[in-house]
Amino acid sequence: MPKIVFRENRFLKFVQNFIVSNFIQIYKKLDMYRVVIIISVLLVTGMLHSIIGQNQALTSYQDDITHILSLEDQADKIYQLSLFSERFKQFLANKSCCKERLPEGKMQFEKTKGNEYQLFYYTYFKNSAIQKVDWYIRYKIEDRVFVHFFQNEFEEEQIKDDIILKLYDRHHNGERSFEVAFKKAHNPIDFYKVRDLKLKCLFEQVPEYENNAERLEVNKQILQRLNLIWEKAESFDDPLIEFDRMKTIFSPKKEVKICTYNLPLSEFEQLFQGAIIKKEGKNKVNVFPLTDVSGKIRSPERASLSNKKWYGAVYLNIIENSYKGKVYYTLLGHKGHNDFTKKRVVDVLWFAGNKPRFGAAIFKNGRYTYNRLIFEYSAGATMVLQYDAKKKMIVMDNLEPSEPFYRGVYRYYGPDFSYNGYKFEKGKWLLYKDIDLRNPKAN
Repeated sequence: MPKIVFRENRFLKFVQNFIVSNFIQIYKKLDMYRVVIIISVLLVTGMLHSIIGQNQALTSYQDDITHILSLEDQADKIYQLSLFSERFKQFLANKSCCKERLPEGKMQFEKTKGNEYQLFYYTYFKNSAIQKVDWYIRYKIEDRVFVHFFQNEFEEEQIKDDIILKLYDRHHNGERSFEVAFKKAHNPIDFYKVRDLKLKCLFEQVPEYENNAERLEVNKQILQRLNLIWEKAESFDDPLIEFDRMKTIFSPKKEVKICTYNLPLSEFEQLFQGAIIKKEGKNKVNVFPLTDVSGKIRSPERASLSNKKWYGAVYLNIIENSYKGKVYYTLLGHKGHNDFTKKRVVDVLWFAGNKPRFGAAIFKNGRYTYNRLIFEYSAGATMVLQYDAKKKMIVMDNLEPSEPFYRGVYRYYGPDFSYNGYKFEKGKWLLYKDIDLRNPKAN
């Protein structure tokens, strides 16, 4: 793989070095006006040298990516692409870069009219069935440069064409937004798009700030922009898949939509955010913002909560059941982790009139009943927690301590290779221990 070299213009460098090394002698022999002229020449040649260097660097990166994408060894190509993306991100983060046009090649360039956002991208085949797009967004906030790297995959059977990206500046009802549209080279219709580029970038900004105050300030902007989407009835059916740091799930009958995401704070502190969006007829939705107060809930397994007092989590799955006219939305989610443990949660959402409630005494373990289930185990372990549609059960690993004397010390808990399950019967989730999850055909 060719090494990137920042070439220098030797003549300009010679002029700079000569003036600097002989500045005192020149100053003594010439009057002030001539010195001013010489200093101006020095500054101009420095700027030219910088611009030429940056342009040559862009050329080198273009040559590099063209070479990498031509590699026949797929494993080597993927490895080289990962190295390239790290170097190119560092290059784009330079405040003085990107003042010249990108030379022609495999990597393409787009920017907004006001140069608010700059987009670099290239496409390639991950394998014969998958076409992939790697794209970079560069922008400035005050004097700070942000660079974000994204990847999208598409099935070649659906594309059957080259993919191009377009960057648009949209204005609607006095609101301005930027959009990235994915198109087929010979079809002007978008097949995928990021309708709010600023919102996508705000999600990426959060971990780049070091202190909680800055992260919380960015989160305010995230919630403001999300609310603009959530409040539109025509956006209810949109899964919002372009915002991959947020999980969006729908109830099976498409009456309830839940969006949740995790805001990482310092020292493994987790703040969960999101909203419940409930459909009310064809042209109306109700939005219920979720307020995470996990740290203030003393007995979360038995607490009755609401959207304003929420045991926060990122929900990955939703199961809809009803009993005697009452509908329960059972939610499976992640609760984050710290240095020592991870947590998973099974909660239940229901509506009292039009008000959302979390937690209900429907999880039955022998003679004990809980409002929600919480599983805590070692940060180094992995736990199965999912809904098995064939068995109509929530299935999970059975968690045990590595040694009996560690009972109750959850950093030592992990799967013991047996499984339990909860099945919904007569309005309750009933626990069944030591269930068989093996595939009968495999046995």
